[in-house]
Amino acid sequence: MVKKHGIKTLVIDPYNRLSNNFTEREDKYVGEILRKLCMLSKKLNILIIFVAHPKKSDDENAPNMYSISGSADWYNMCDYGIVVHRGKENGQLSNAPIISVEKVKNHLLGKPSGGAVRLRYNINKRILENIGA
Repeated sequence: MVKKHGIKTLVIDPYNRLSNNFTEREDKYVGEILRKLCMLSKKLNILIIFVAHPKKSDDENAPNMYSISGSADWYNMCDYGIVVHRGKENGQLSNAPIISVEKVKNHLLGKPSGGAVRLRYNINKRILENIGA
């Protein structure tokens, strides 16, 4: 697709829908996938975005990169880690996700936020608007 159509970004969404036929421990399998994708992105000079959902949360605390099932490598091997958390309001998923930057490998491009941004979807404008932390 890179050579034929000139794609610059590959999005794999979500990890848990892949055919994961691992015979050893899942953490080794995840580490191997991430290692191969890292090499592929460098070889083809493309951005690879991997969407991985966390284990079930306790609904009170936002997940972090270590909350993703399978391996700590989700945090350890990524170049950038962003968490999008939709808590619950009155038993329903919130329309105000909280976005936090958990990891930035190249500090010239940014830094982990140490905080979060709360957004709300404006259905009339069809955009996410910043409503504060």
